Amino acid sequence: MNEYRVDYYIKPLNATRITKLGGAWGEKTEQTIMDEISSMKSHYYVESDASVAWLEIERSALGHPYLKTVPDNTRLDNLSSLPRRYS
Repeated sequence: MNEYRVDYYIKPLNATRITKLGGAWGEKTEQTIMDEISSMKSHYYVESDASVAWLEIERSALGHPYLKTVPDNTRLDNLSSLPRRYS
């Protein structure tokens, strides 16, 4: 199984959702990453100085899937703590 560190996210201006994640490995769409996680082909994670948080698929109240980090004792390794890019 492949493991990828996520270094930034792409969320266009005025968008409500993250569209892509990126790192040293390049960029992939949110849907591609969710497909890889679901099929257990790959794992993705966010790393801070002291901790690692793995990405998981969550569902909104309306049942729409999205990516989030597994909660732990710090916010430093959350997706929203990463640098945002707009395109």
